[in-house]
Amino acid sequence: MRRISTLGLLLVAATATGCVYPELKTGAGGAHASAGSQAVGGSHAGGSAVGATGSSGKGGSAAGATGSSGQGGSAAGASGSSGKGGSGGGNDAGVSDGPGAQPDVPIGGAGGGGTGTGGTTGTGGSGGGGGSITAPGPNCPGLTDPANGSVSTTGAAPNSTATYSCNPGYKASGTMARTCQANGTWSGTALTCTIVDCGALKNPTNGSVVASPTTYGSKADYTCQTEFGLAGTSPRICQADGTWSGTAPTCGAADCPAPPTISNGAPTTTGTTFGSTATYACNPGYNLSGTAVHTCQADRTWSGTLPTCTVVDCGTPPGPGYPGSVSASATTYSSTATYTCSPGYSVTGAKTRTCQATGTWSGTTPGCAPVDCGPPPTIANGTYSASLTTYSSSALYSCVTGYAFSTTTQVSTCQADGTWSTPLPVCSLQTFDLTISQGSTGTGKVTSSDGKISCPSTCVASYPYGTIVTLSATPDANQSFAGWSAAGCTGLGACQVTIAGKTYVTVSFAKPPNIMFTTSTLQTAASLGGLAGADALCMKLAGNAKLPGHYVAWLSTDTVSAASRLGSASGWVRTDGKPFLNSLRDLTYYEIFYPPRLDENGHDLGLDIDPLAPDILVVTNTGVGGGIPSWAGVGTCNKFNSDDGSRVEMGSATHNGPAFTEANNISCSVPARLYCFGIDYQAQVSVTPAVGRRAFMSVAQWIPGGGIAAADALCQSEASTAKLPGTYKALLAPTGATAASRFAYGPNTLPWVRSDGILVAPTANAFFTTTLFDASPNISADGLVYGINGVWSGAATPMTAGADATNCSNWLSSSPSQIGTAGLATNSLTTSVQGGFFNEYPSSNPCSATWMNLACLQD
Repeated sequence: MRRISTLGLLLVAATATGCVYPELKTGAGGAHASAGSQAVGGSHAGGSAVGATGSSGKGGSAAGATGSSGQGGSAAGASGSSGKGGSGGGNDAGVSDGPGAQPDVPIGGAGGGGTGTGGTTGTGGSGGGGGSITAPGPNCPGLTDPANGSVSTTGAAPNSTATYSCNPGYKASGTMARTCQANGTWSGTALTCTIVDCGALKNPTNGSVVASPTTYGSKADYTCQTEFGLAGTSPRICQADGTWSGTAPTCGAADCPAPPTISNGAPTTTGTTFGSTATYACNPGYNLSGTAVHTCQADRTWSGTLPTCTVVDCGTPPGPGYPGSVSASATTYSSTATYTCSPGYSVTGAKTRTCQATGTWSGTTPGCAPVDCGPPPTIANGTYSASLTTYSSSALYSCVTGYAFSTTTQVSTCQADGTWSTPLPVCSLQTFDLTISQGSTGTGKVTSSDGKISCPSTCVASYPYGTIVTLSATPDANQSFAGWSAAGCTGLGACQVTIAGKTYVTVSFAKPPNIMFTTSTLQTAASLGGLAGADALCMKLAGNAKLPGHYVAWLSTDTVSAASRLGSASGWVRTDGKPFLNSLRDLTYYEIFYPPRLDENGHDLGLDIDPLAPDILVVTNTGVGGGIPSWAGVGTCNKFNSDDGSRVEMGSATHNGPAFTEANNISCSVPARLYCFGIDYQAQVSVTPAVGRRAFMSVAQWIPGGGIAAADALCQSEASTAKLPGTYKALLAPTGATAASRFAYGPNTLPWVRSDGILVAPTANAFFTTTLFDASPNISADGLVYGINGVWSGAATPMTAGADATNCSNWLSSSPSQIGTAGLATNSLTTSVQGGFFNEYPSSNPCSATWMNLACLQD
C-alpha cells in the first residue's frame, strides 16, 4: 500500500499553515482544497490543497502523490498583497519516497497551473494533472556584450556563470564574473569597457609633438624647428598597455653626410649643412635621368632619389638606300657605323659615321650611286631606247620596219664593271603570213598572181616584208562574189595587198537570199486544203512569177508551228530585193526590216487598200515568234480544210512589228492572203544605210506638263545618250499650229531614217504627206525595236493644227479630265493622204496617261 511521503506531508502542512516551501516555489493564494481521491491502479490523482498565501492570499491546489513515484498536481500562482491570483504554475513537482531518500527527492516536470483570484482572501485555482521535473528556481535573463567587450555564459539556469572581457586597448569597470542566483538574477553588476589613455607627451627641445587624442591607437607626430633634425622614432603610437611606443625623439642641429656618388657622373655641392645643395651632372656622352639638384634636409638626409647617367644612344643609323647597307657594332656614344654598297654601286659621301655626345650620328647619310656605262652600242637595221645608262639599266632594241630579231636577246644591260652586256641583238629581213578567210555562207575560190595562194585548198602563204600580192576571187556556180574586207581592196575586182605585217584578207561569197511574198490572191482559211494545199498555192504563184526555189506557207496548226516548217533556212528579202528578216530569232525581238506587203509579182499591195481600212489581212494562225498561238478560242478551220465555225489568227502585211503575224483573228470564211517563205538557203541579209536625219520613238513614257519644251528635252536627252548628232524635237501639234510646221521639210532637206539606216519615206515632204511609209519608225535612238506602243500627237495628222481640246492645253496640263490625241507606233500606213507619222487609229487619252511615248525627229 502506498504511503504519503514525509515531503508530501510537509507540503500539505505547509500549504495548510501558509508556509512556503523554499525550494519548490509553489503557486500562491488559493482556496483550501480537499484531498485527492484514490486513483485506479495504485496511483493517486492530485486533489486541491490550500496554497501558500502572499500577504493574505491562499495557495493553489496541490498535487497528489503517487506511490513510489507519483506525479504532482498543479498549483495556483501566488497572489500579491491584494491583487488577483495569477495563472498557476503548471504541473508542480511531486515527490517520491523511495527507500533511503533523505529528504524525499522532488520529481516530475512543469505542472499546469489553475487560476484563482488573490487579494486578502483569494481563492486558489483547480488542481492540474501530473507533470515533469521542474528545475530548482527560475532561469536568469540573457546577457548582452558590453560596448568594446564581450561576455560568455555557461547557461541561464541557477549557478550558471558569466565571464566578461574587454577588447585590446580598453579597461574593465565592474564585475568580471557573475553567477545566476536562485532568484533568477545575476550576481554583481554589468561590466563596462573604457578606452586606454596614454597621457600627454612633452615637446622635445627645439621641436614639438602633436598628439590629439592620446587614447589607444592615437598617433603622436614629432617635428623639429628649421635647421634642426629629428633623431628617434616619429610618430609614436598609444599602445594597449597605456604606454607610447618607442622613445621620445630629439631635435639636433642638421648636418648631412657627403652626397653619394653616381656612375658616369658626379655631384657639385654648396656644403653639407641644412639647406645646402648637391647638383649632379653626367660625363660627356651620358644623359641624366632623375632630379639633378638635391637639398640637405632637417633629418640630415639629402632630398629626392639619386639620378642615373645613361649612355647616349644615337639609334639605328639610317641606311644609304637601295642597294646599300649599314652595319654598326653598337649605337651608343662613340660607336661607329660603316656603309657599303652592292656591286655596281659606290658610296657617295663618308663611309663611316660616329655616334656623338649629342645623340646624333656625325656627318650626313651617304648614298649609293650606280655605275654609268655611257651610251649603248648601235646595231644594223635597228634602234634602241634607253632612259638611263647606269648600272642594271637596259637598252631596249627594236628592228626597223620589215626586219625582225634573228636572235633571242633584244636588250643589252649596263653591268657592274661599267660595260654593256653582249652579244647584241641582230635584225634580219622579216617575212609575214598572208591569210585568206571566207566571211559568209557562200563559196568560191581565191588565187594569187604568184600562184602561192589557191584558197580554199591553200589559204596561207609567207611573203617578205613589202611584197605586193594580187588576189582574184571566183564564185562557185549559183553563188556571187560579195567583196573583200582588206585595206585598199574595194569593189568586186582584183585585190592588191602590200605585206607589212601579218595580213588577213576576208572574201565574201554570197548564197542567194530566200524570197518571201504575200499572195496576190485571196482565199478563205477553210478552202486551203490543209498545209499541203497552202504550200502548193505558194509554189504555184512563185512559178507563175518565175521566182526560184521552194516555198511553204507561213501557217501553224494545233500541232505544227510555222517556224518549224522553215527548217534551217535564214535570210529573206521581198520581191523588190529589200531585206525582210534575217532569222526566226529576230521575230522574237520584232527585228523586221521592211513590211511584207509586196506580192509575188513585186506589186505593193498597200497601194490598193482603203486608207480607212488599212490592214492587209493575212491568215497565219501563228504567234509572234513563229509558234502555235496560245490564246483561248483559236481554231484551225479543221486544219484549213473546212469551215468548222472557229476563228484563226491573222496578221497585217502593213506592219513591220509583231502584228505582221499576230494582229487579230478572223472567221474561216473570210477571204484573206497568205505569206509564202522560200526555204532553200541559209543566207544573211542586211540594210544599206540611207543618208538622212534620224527619227525614233522615245524609250521613256511622257506625261504632258511643262509644255512642248519638256517633250523636246526628253527627245534630246535620249538622242545624246545614244550619241546621235544634232538637235531633236518631239512630233507634237501645238495649239493653232501643225506638228509638221515645227520641222523643215522642203525639197532641199534630208529625209528621215531609222536608227538602223532604213529610210522611212523617200523625201522629207513625203514623210508628212504620203499614204505609206517605206518602214515604220518604231525603233528607239539606240536601235531597240518596239512592238505596239502609243505616242502623243495632239492632232489627227501631222498636217492638222492642234487645239487645247486635243493637246492637253498646249501640253501644259496632266489633268485626267482633259484629253490628248495619240496614235499607234507600229504601222507604216497613215490615216489618209494627209495622214502623218505614228497616227494610225488616232484615239483620245486622258492627259494623265502614263503609257504614252514620244515620236522624236532630228531638226
